[in-house]
Amino acid sequence: MFQVRDQQSLGAVLAGLVGGLLVTITGVNLGMGCPTSIKAFMMVMIGGAGVISGAIWGGIILGFMEAIGLAVLSQYGDITYLLIFVSLMIFLAIRPQGLMGKPWG
Repeated sequence: MFQVRDQQSLGAVLAGLVGGLLVTITGVNLGMGCPTSIKAFMMVMIGGAGVISGAIWGGIILGFMEAIGLAVLSQYGDITYLLIFVSLMIFLAIRPQGLMGKPWG
């Protein structure tokens, strides 16, 4: 099985690869990392910190929430992201370790 050091190396390699591919689509500017970082943080919080499969499931859940919210609530403007943030706060109040994370302590 992978050791912690191997997982961290794999995560760094994947982050570098994704960043290199993303720059070809979006270009480079000063504030480009903020929305992506917020979404990545939300994925980790939904799935559970320290669990790779949890982050993947968190990304899938966040993607579905975004797609459904933007399709259904598009007439109300950017209320979709407000509802996602509120539902994330409620979810973390009920289950602070995320879906697959281990309980704290």
